[in-house]
Amino acid sequence: MTNLADYRRQYGPWIPILMFSAAVAAFLWPIYPQGALVAFVGVTSVVFSLLSGMAVNPSYPAIPQFAVALFGVQHVICPMLYYTYPSTADPSFGVTSAFTKTFAYCCWGTALMSSIVWFFTRMPTGPVVRPIELLDRRTYRRILEWSWLTWAAGTIFFMAVRNLPVGTSLGYFFVLLVALRDVAICVLVLLLPRNRVGLFVGCIFLVQLIVSLNTTMFSHFFIVFGAALIFLAHRRMWRWKLILALFAGVLFTAFIQNEKLAYRERMWSDAKIVTLGERLGYWQVRIRENVSVFGAGGLGQFFRPLVIRLNQERIVEQVVRRVPSREPYAGGRTMLTAVQLVIPRVLWPGKPVHSSNEMFVKYTGHVLQSGTSMGVGPLGECYLNFGLWGLIAFAVYCSIIGIISRIWIRLGAAHPLWWAWYLYIMYFLIKAESDFSKAFNALVKSLLFMGVILCVSPVWRHMLTAVRRRPPSRHPAFPQPGPRRP
Repeated sequence: MTNLADYRRQYGPWIPILMFSAAVAAFLWPIYPQGALVAFVGVTSVVFSLLSGMAVNPSYPAIPQFAVALFGVQHVICPMLYYTYPSTADPSFGVTSAFTKTFAYCCWGTALMSSIVWFFTRMPTGPVVRPIELLDRRTYRRILEWSWLTWAAGTIFFMAVRNLPVGTSLGYFFVLLVALRDVAICVLVLLLPRNRVGLFVGCIFLVQLIVSLNTTMFSHFFIVFGAALIFLAHRRMWRWKLILALFAGVLFTAFIQNEKLAYRERMWSDAKIVTLGERLGYWQVRIRENVSVFGAGGLGQFFRPLVIRLNQERIVEQVVRRVPSREPYAGGRTMLTAVQLVIPRVLWPGKPVHSSNEMFVKYTGHVLQSGTSMGVGPLGECYLNFGLWGLIAFAVYCSIIGIISRIWIRLGAAHPLWWAWYLYIMYFLIKAESDFSKAFNALVKSLLFMGVILCVSPVWRHMLTAVRRRPPSRHPAFPQPGPRRP
């Protein structure tokens, strides 16, 4: 009886979420492409990851679950739209004869990722601990000062220096240094008084939007503001309100994607718009036109650029079409290169040089424009190494994500500020466009950089002592948020 009660406590709360996810997937059955069963599995996995993230987000920032949901959108949902509505397809990456095989491969890969990450992150955290309760007044003041200074310095530096030599060790060091801005933002969202944190997130939106208008690079805007929104939802213990926030985010992202290329051409041309007022005026006109298109029912036209941008299956499809008919299987060589690249060039002067763009061109057959960077993604790289058996390698990759996330859940149970570092070290590992070399190289270097800061800086050292002082205990499987924070 005890084992049965433990089983119900561990898995019972997740069964309604799984059943509702399956119901949503069954409702969408009429629009599925060939092989409806695998589409059902893929869509169920995407919805389950999204709902799981909403369920646990009040207890800890559900970045792992939302990352899996985004991965599923890129490999399952967008390909379905590609196939069902050909008007959304990208002419340079159209639907080919390899679509059915690739779509099934991506659906099973998404299901693997969803189940493995859920298995590791379903672990309970118990009652929510307010980070301010673990800080004395002096440490609280110093960490706020560090966060404000880091956010301001990182933002200014990002605007001032845009062409860093990222391929060099010095360039990557500056990338890691600037990325501390994201850590600072997460800390401020967790520590600022409740009546000010909403205003701060709005300030982040405006500041990062101005930065993006200046640099014409909008990806950092979505990364920074998306992380701030997840932490705000965690701080306010949102569940269903988060759906509205995500829906608004999708609409705004679709609008930006509609206008991004035209805006860059205007900015980079001889007749570029120079002042901030001119840029805001340009976007004001574009907003009115897009609202008219959306209001007139032109949903396909409105969302088409976003679907094209997000659809990662089209890249995997080109790999499946080309390997092994034109290019032989790599047999794990690219994964061995990923391990070798972790070794510093100072210790190994003859370390091989890796280029994600070269691997992309070789295994997809598409030549990239100058200044464009693309990767085949983890699913694509697993296939080009082992074919369909690459799903086993992808399961190992997902297990690494799950294990690190599980460690972070335990660390966050001892001190919630650990979560401010999660996206800093995991960004390239959970990004669907990253290949293994970029993902593991970034993971190791960011972990080392974080370790140095935690050991050297007295502002952050208290987190290490908190883990030794307060090992997290076991709690029921479905965590309850506890009392609302002041």
